[in-house]
Amino acid sequence: ERYGAWHINFSSRAERVVLEAMARELAGALESQASIPRLPVWDRHLEYIALEPRLFTLGIKNTLEWSFAPDQNALMIERVATGLWCACISLFSASVSSMPLIRARPGSASEKVAVLLSRKLSEAAQRKSSLSGGSGASIVTGTRRPVIILLDRLDDLATALRHTESYQSLADDVLHLERNKCTWEGAGQSYELCVDGEDEFFARHSQHSLPDVIEASSQDLTALREAEKRVRARTGGDKSNDENNTTTLADAVGELPALVEKKKRLEAHTSILGAIMSRVVSRELPRYFDAEEARRPELFELLGPQAKGTVRDKLRLLFVKGIERGTLSDEELTKCETLLRECHGPELSQSAFKALRDARSLHSVSTSKALQDDVSTTGVTFAKMLSKAHAGATKLVDKAAAGVHSLLVAKSALASRAVDDLMDLKGKTHDDFILLDPLATSWSSQQQQTHQVITQHADAICFMVGGGCYAEYHALQIALANSPRTVVYGTTELLNPEALLNTLIHSN
Repeated sequence: ERYGAWHINFSSRAERVVLEAMARELAGALESQASIPRLPVWDRHLEYIALEPRLFTLGIKNTLEWSFAPDQNALMIERVATGLWCACISLFSASVSSMPLIRARPGSASEKVAVLLSRKLSEAAQRKSSLSGGSGASIVTGTRRPVIILLDRLDDLATALRHTESYQSLADDVLHLERNKCTWEGAGQSYELCVDGEDEFFARHSQHSLPDVIEASSQDLTALREAEKRVRARTGGDKSNDENNTTTLADAVGELPALVEKKKRLEAHTSILGAIMSRVVSRELPRYFDAEEARRPELFELLGPQAKGTVRDKLRLLFVKGIERGTLSDEELTKCETLLRECHGPELSQSAFKALRDARSLHSVSTSKALQDDVSTTGVTFAKMLSKAHAGATKLVDKAAAGVHSLLVAKSALASRAVDDLMDLKGKTHDDFILLDPLATSWSSQQQQTHQVITQHADAICFMVGGGCYAEYHALQIALANSPRTVVYGTTELLNPEALLNTLIHSN
């Protein structure tokens, strides 16, 4: 009687048996209360965080460490599968026609998740079928069902360790970007800005290269200042016509707050860009970016004492080159390690080099080598940015956007190629990855049949077990920018390169 309405919300998902028991208890308690309306109990499937329309994370920490020994933590498999199941229900529902197929590499952590996810989706489909009076799930033919592609971070560590050039990736790398809130320091003060879908400038430019974003920021800020000047000029009006002057003044007063707010937010982005640029220049990050893209003689120079950049920048470069197949011989790798020890001995632990050797061995025996073939890159190098940086941020213009896009796609060979092959049902990836169909009573007995009846996929979730990164997400969206297909990128957690490096070193 005191409240017109009340709600009970669980901070983490309650199991269905708990919700059903709660519903029965409520129904029994309210049987005698005829005046009280029926109370619904909903499972909202919210065990994931949607950062953008095509980007989500489960926010589960330490999944990379678990990936090293997935059989030892059944609870982690349950958490990841449940979170991904919630995302699938929200995106595709549990109807038979939209029930996704599941692909994963055999023998990996993602396969453990895939098996449990398939079971959960199968149970959801059966519940929905029984409620609607159906006779149960069956193989669906002649329909373009979506696909869930599960990948493993351990199969492609290099992509997430690389130095990048897009606005969002750099904000995550050199500043701090977490759950769409960017925090940074400058001029002795701390700042923060929420950069989500409501931020028009960030939505348009988050995936663009830093030089292009700086130019766009300068142009937009100039245009806004001119618009504000025109609006303020109109408030003076024409004194000879009071009625027209009043109308003009009212219009101007209505437009001015929106312009001022836009300018304020754009100035905040200018501050972020300035903070990023100062770190890019002081650490000479374009040189690291360029060295990671191709085998270059300056690798040893960058690892030496005269090169700028932090010890972590140098370790990331060495990890990227050491992991890639055919890039560094064992002798060259040993020479690089010795050089780093001589220059930065006190700042390095032995576990860093052990982690590098372990990662190198892991990639050399990976069963997904079809995804790791070298991809040639064309276009301008990011190093051009450095010389322009010293001339002033507003002059940082790199006209080869297509070249930047090709570099992005190339750097995410695993995710981009896996999505392309598995959506088109082609290539070695399609042949090697297991296929699970939640609508099949026994996927192992019907795996071949399912291969025969499905067609190419129009929609997909690309999910990275062990930690994802913005570079991967950008690569997928750029590759599909002019395609009718839709690919949503998800991950157990978003890791910036420094966090991934720390995890690799300390999880040894």
